[in-house]
Amino acid sequence: MTPQQGPIIDMALVRAKTQAAVAEALNASMLILSSSIRTMLSQPGTGRQYRRSAGIGRRARNARQAGVHVASAPGRPPAVDTNRLRASFTVSSVPKQGSRSSGTDAFVANVQEPTRTVLTFGSRVPYAVFLEFGTRRVRRRPYIAPTLEKFRPKLPAIFAVAFKRHFPRVKA
Repeated sequence: MTPQQGPIIDMALVRAKTQAAVAEALNASMLILSSSIRTMLSQPGTGRQYRRSAGIGRRARNARQAGVHVASAPGRPPAVDTNRLRASFTVSSVPKQGSRSSGTDAFVANVQEPTRTVLTFGSRVPYAVFLEFGTRRVRRRPYIAPTLEKFRPKLPAIFAVAFKRHFPRVKA
């Protein structure tokens, strides 16, 4: 390299490092988002208390086995009853060329990135969408929108850490 030319940039290397940094940031984001949604769905109910049939032949170890359920108040995240919603919630990243969802997903949102990644999150239980948006008879119990709003400010820092790892400063 002559002094007049300046440095030569290897664009293939820059592209590969950029894709690796974005993939790392998306993976970290998915882990944090998934954990945040599960935390949101782990809160106890603050609404009406219901009596239900207690578990047969068991000594009650918790309120549900004793025949008590405290529902969530309208506008608050759904209270845990059977753990089915919390256990079914997934967040994943799929390359564009990969297989698409099978159509059996009850409540799955796809966020298309301009390059090659699809961020998919949601639940396969049929009532997940009804809890988030409500129905004529049941008021909404949002859990995804509030979590995304809390999560949004963290995204720049997550991506900054990933890019710093893949593009360390060159010391002269």
